[in-house]
Amino acid sequence: MKKSVLGIVLAATIALSAYAQQYCPASDFIVELVEGGGSVQIVECIGQNQAVRIPSSINQLPVTHIEEGAFFESGLSTVVIPDSVVYIGIGAFLYNLPT
Repeated sequence: MKKSVLGIVLAATIALSAYAQQYCPASDFIVELVEGGGSVQIVECIGQNQAVRIPSSINQLPVTHIEEGAFFESGLSTVVIPDSVVYIGIGAFLYNLPT
């Protein structure tokens, strides 16, 4: 019995870890071109995930900016930001307190 429970817990942990490592689809983000069209900035997140992993590129362009208020009151618990991001606007992640 203990081995069965341990196996279930281990399988669930692996499944959740794999899910957490996935990027959010590009459709979860509203983006605009910046730097003369050479990169994009995230203007808003419209996805419903509490754990977000921002992709390093969207539409084959690097994600370099996160606009002010882009994730305002999005209910986030975790965010992974790629190294490609060089600018995060004021209040981009404002009011994402755990409930």
